[in-house]
Amino acid sequence: MIDAIVWLMLVHDNKILLQKRVLESGLEYGLIGGHVEQNESLKQALIREVLEESGIAVKDSDLSFQYLIDRKLDNSHKVHFFFYANTWEGRPYNKESDKHMDISWHPLNELPQELGPLSKLAIQSLINHHSFSEYGW
Repeated sequence: MIDAIVWLMLVHDNKILLQKRVLESGLEYGLIGGHVEQNESLKQALIREVLEESGIAVKDSDLSFQYLIDRKLDNSHKVHFFFYANTWEGRPYNKESDKHMDISWHPLNELPQELGPLSKLAIQSLINHHSFSEYGW
């Protein structure tokens, strides 16, 4: 069984929107996103997740596929789909304060040191024009 996870790289004025959360391993910044549910397309899942987590609305036509990570973990296999957008409606805010400490804009050339490894790979794909990576294999 492969889990599908979708992520949004939302960029404005050379800044990217990131969430800050506390994990068992410590503080980590990452992109907005989540798991694809049954009977949902990738874009439908991302539109839902973005609205749930940040209060902003993106449309199918706002999203362009950017990057894919095929990730192997000890007991699971996940495929992460990263989409890019620079158009949306609303003002982002931390709508899930029980899960995330903060949501804020970060300059693409000054990303937080605590940026998660998958988010880091995806954001680098914007610069390097890569579209695929394997992680954990």
